[in-house]
Amino acid sequence: MAGFAIGAEPVVIEDNCLYAPIGSHSEYLLAASVDLGIEDILQKKYQNQFEPHKKDAFTLGLTSKILWLRFKLANRSETPLVFAVDRPFPYVDLYSPQKSRTGVSYDVQHSGYLSGERKGEAELNFRFPTFHIPRDAPGDEYFYLRLKPFSKEINSSLSFLSFVEERENFIKRTWKEIAFFFIVCGMLLSLAFYNLFLAIQLKDKVYFAYVGYVAFILLYVLSRSGLPAAFGAPWLNLFSIQAVAIALCFSILFAKSFLQTKEHCPVLHHLLTVCFILCLAVLAAMVAGRPKLGNTLVHGVGAIGVWLAIITGIRRLLQGYVPARYYVAGWLTISLGSFTVSLQGFGLLPNNFVTTNAVAITCTMETVLLSLALGDRINALQQEKRVLQIQEKRLMELSIRDELTGLFNKRWFSTKISSEIENCRAVDQPLSLIILDIDHFKRFNDAYGHAMGDTVLNQLGKIISVNVRERDVPCRYGGEEFTIILPLIDLKKAALIAERLRGIFSRFVFRTGSGEKIKATISLGAAELSPTDDAASLFEKADQALYRAKNSGRDRVITA
Repeated sequence: MAGFAIGAEPVVIEDNCLYAPIGSHSEYLLAASVDLGIEDILQKKYQNQFEPHKKDAFTLGLTSKILWLRFKLANRSETPLVFAVDRPFPYVDLYSPQKSRTGVSYDVQHSGYLSGERKGEAELNFRFPTFHIPRDAPGDEYFYLRLKPFSKEINSSLSFLSFVEERENFIKRTWKEIAFFFIVCGMLLSLAFYNLFLAIQLKDKVYFAYVGYVAFILLYVLSRSGLPAAFGAPWLNLFSIQAVAIALCFSILFAKSFLQTKEHCPVLHHLLTVCFILCLAVLAAMVAGRPKLGNTLVHGVGAIGVWLAIITGIRRLLQGYVPARYYVAGWLTISLGSFTVSLQGFGLLPNNFVTTNAVAITCTMETVLLSLALGDRINALQQEKRVLQIQEKRLMELSIRDELTGLFNKRWFSTKISSEIENCRAVDQPLSLIILDIDHFKRFNDAYGHAMGDTVLNQLGKIISVNVRERDVPCRYGGEEFTIILPLIDLKKAALIAERLRGIFSRFVFRTGSGEKIKATISLGAAELSPTDDAASLFEKADQALYRAKNSGRDRVITA
């Protein structure tokens, strides 16, 4: 068997040539029939249908047709060569020419993860279809490549780079690429386990949704990297569509809970729900044996879902939700990866390792950014919690504090007196109570006005606050009457405290609006808790002592 047409110039491999793309040296034929074999292709009918290809990279768009390539290879190198296609296509066969006395025959090598058994030296397990180039292959005869994207039910992208490379150089480069994918997958796996731990600890559905998204993004990256085929698990390559659909489902659940769309973006919330239902439809189509429908749906939902996620994130960011900044950055990153792959598919960007794996790279970057968004969310929640605690504390203070003097109010006194008595009795320690009021305060108000009276009350509150301990409980009991609960203080020390307060207040000079200097005094009664006392009887003893202080001429301290 022999070819008929005279095509592109052959690829010439010299000793110093480590790598050579063959795209611009190739001719191609897209065949609708899957039944065509090499015998059919060698017929004149099909030989005349081959078209020259002008570029190194093939960008033939989405199709379910079978691609046939032919090229000539003038091998002048003494080192072993390999031929490879830089995409993990499932069915790829290389037909190498061999000359004999009866003419030209073709040896076939199978590669791709669904291509069946490999034999002998044809078996090169790498992450994409790879073939051994026979050293004695004639340079004036065509090699033929048969590439079946997936199946007639699914349109696949025929965007790839085919090349010939010195075998040792190819192996070294390939292991570097495999190391890169190990790093990517390791990062995704680490993020998944770390956030799974947080999800279990926090019992937060946002984290569970994130972990589900990362897990299926990891499965998608694995399926697109070709690593499963290289390491004996080629069946994983079959689940890229399902992995994307489930990852999108989790991403929508994550968006809804993370961005709180139901409360803040109801219209976008409903649109996200529609996308979620379409993702479920993708899975249903795959289960029902309708892969073409599933493939079409997942591409559509993916394109719409990415921009819907970005719009929703921007909306929440404009509403003041700061953690949305990392969320938006993450989805913009993955949209950049998709855009890069699209431009490469149209031939507007070079076909190289970065552009080929742009989606895998940006998916990893996105998961890191989303993890940062979760951390930002925790900070925002903690900040919100702190604000609420401050507000609650302020409200609590307002409910138990007297606004004029800043001391506790009567309600707090009634709450604390019993608990302080119980605490002191539990440790067998004393407790004292001081009750005081301003002498002749009604006459003072009548003479100088209520505003001046408020000034006196305020100043007395300040004096009491400064001259008691932090654990003491000073209160404005009502009107001009004050109480001070003194835990761990006996009657003798309580009398000294009372006397100090009396002396400081009696020496304080007030000025009226007209500039007149005036003074005021206080009377104080102090009592110590006895074994038979309760809150009421202790209060009564201190109150009686105050009564005696007033009847004894005021401006003095009397103990019970």
